[in-house]
Amino acid sequence: MISWIQRTFQQHFKVLFLVLLGGLIISFVFTIGAMPSSSVPDAGSRQRDFFGVNLNNRETQERIFGDAQLSVTLQAGYNALDGARLQQYALSRQAALSLASELGLPAPTDRDIAEYVQTLRMFQGEAGKFDVKRYEEFRDSLKTNPRISEADIGRVLADDVVYRRVVKLLAGPGYVLPADVAEQLTVAESAWSVDIATIDTSAFKPAIAATDADISAFFADNAGRYEIPARTRVDYIAFPVDAQSVAVSDEELLSTYLANPARFPAPEAKDQPATSTEASAFDNFAKVKPQVEAAVRAQKARRAAGQAAADLALELFENKVGPDALGDFLAKRNLSLQSAAPVGPDSVPAELAGIPQVADAAARLGAGQPYSDALAGPDKAVILVWRETIPARQPELAEVRAQVESDFKAARLRERLAAAGKSFRDDVSARLKTGAKFADAATAAAKAAGLAVETKRFEGFTFNEPPEGLDYTALNVLQNLSAGDLSPVVNVSRDQAILLRVADKKLPDLTPANPRYDEIKERIATVLAQRNGEDALAALVEQELARTAPAAP
Repeated sequence: MISWIQRTFQQHFKVLFLVLLGGLIISFVFTIGAMPSSSVPDAGSRQRDFFGVNLNNRETQERIFGDAQLSVTLQAGYNALDGARLQQYALSRQAALSLASELGLPAPTDRDIAEYVQTLRMFQGEAGKFDVKRYEEFRDSLKTNPRISEADIGRVLADDVVYRRVVKLLAGPGYVLPADVAEQLTVAESAWSVDIATIDTSAFKPAIAATDADISAFFADNAGRYEIPARTRVDYIAFPVDAQSVAVSDEELLSTYLANPARFPAPEAKDQPATSTEASAFDNFAKVKPQVEAAVRAQKARRAAGQAAADLALELFENKVGPDALGDFLAKRNLSLQSAAPVGPDSVPAELAGIPQVADAAARLGAGQPYSDALAGPDKAVILVWRETIPARQPELAEVRAQVESDFKAARLRERLAAAGKSFRDDVSARLKTGAKFADAATAAAKAAGLAVETKRFEGFTFNEPPEGLDYTALNVLQNLSAGDLSPVVNVSRDQAILLRVADKKLPDLTPANPRYDEIKERIATVLAQRNGEDALAALVEQELARTAPAAP
C-alpha cells in the first residue's frame, strides 16, 4: 500500500492537490492579538518576530494561515475550522515547527508522509480506511488550480507530520483516573431496556379561538416582530445571458468533458458493462456532446454577461455619471433602465430573483452611491440604480392582522401542547405507580390528554450498538436516567416528541478485570495527552505574542 501511495502520488500529486482548493475561498484576514495590521501605514516596517517569522509581513500571514486552512481541509475532509480556532491552529503550527527546528528533530521521510496521507479524511471511505477508488474518483473530478503549487502541498504535508510529532512530544503520558474509565465504561457498555412512547404532535389540533382583544394584545406585546424593515426602491440595468450568442469549439468541448467526465454520464447499453478507461471517455464524448455544449455555452454566456455588467459599472464610476445623465449615457450604448419593486432584506422582487447579492447591494445604495457593482444571476447580470430609500416603519394592526392572528394561534397551540405533554407524563407516572404496564399507561394517559401515541420497547442494547429505530435524541436523554426513571417529554422533530421509561439498566464490570478497561483507559489517555500537547503549544503562542506585542503609546 505504501509503495502504491508513493507511486500514485508521484504521478498525480500536482493534479490532485492543486485543485483541492478549486472551490475553497481562502480568507487571509485575521486579527492576531494586538498585532497591528500590515495594511496600516508603516506596519510592514515594524517587524514582529514570531518563532522565526515576521507576522507583520503580508506574504508570511497568507502562507501561515493558508497552510493551516489547507491542513484542516485535508484532515477533516472539509473546512472544519474558521475564525479564532483557525488562527490558533495556524500559530500553533508555526510554534511547533520552530520548536522542532530548535530541538533538531529529523525532517519527515517520504514514507512518513505517505503513511500520514493514508490517515486523511479526504480520502477515507465509509469504513474509515484509505479508499483507492475514492481517491481515483476524486482526482478525476478536479481541475487544476493555479493559485497553489506542488511545493506548497509538499510543505503542508511535511509540516503536518512535524506538528504531530511535536504535539506528541509535549503531550506526556496522559494520566487517567479510575473514575474516568468507569464513567466511559458505564456510558458505552451499560445494557439498557427502554420503553418509549412516541407522540405525534402534528395530530394535536385543538380548536383555538382568537378574539379581537386577543389579537390586539398579542400585537401590542410583539410589535417588534411586525416592523416593516427599510427597503430600497431601485431600477436596474440588465445584461441577459444569451447562450446562443457565444461561440464554442470542439476542442473546448472535449477539454471540458475530459476534465470531469463524471459530470456528463453517458447512457450505458444494457448488454455492455460500464468502463472507466481513458479510451471509453473519448468514446462517450460523442454521446454526451450536446449536454457538454449546453453547459459550456451557458457558462461562457454567464461570464460574458457578468463581464459586460462589470465593464459598465467601471465606466459609470470612472466617468462620474450622475443620475440625471444616466439616461443619455445608457442610450448611447443601446441600454435602458428597467423598474423593480422595492428591495428589502426579506423581499426580493421576482424580476431580480436568483441573484443572491441583491438585498445586500440594494441596502448599501444611497445618494452618495447610486450604482451597485455588477451582480450575477443565472439568467442575467444587473447593475442596481438607486431611486429612494424607504425607511423602516411600524405597521398598523390592520395591515398585518392575518399574520398576527396566525402567530397568536401558533403560540397558543405550543402552550396547549406543552400543557398536554406535562399532563400526559404525570398521568403515566401515576399509572405506573399502581402497577400498570407502560404501554397500557401511555395509551390511557394519551387518550385523556388528547394525544396520539405509539409505544415500543427496546431490549438489552448498549450505546455502542444502539438499536435501529431509536432516535439519537433518546440516547442523550438516557445518559441522565437510571433504572425505573421516567424522562420528561422531549421534542425530537417538528412533528414528534417522546417519553422514555428505563425498564432496566445493567452496569458493566467497572474494574480492570473488564477486557475493555485497558482499551478505554488508553483511549482516554491519548485524548488527554493530545489536549495537553496542544495546550502547551497554545501557552507558547500566548507567551510569544505577549513578548512581541507593540508597546502601548
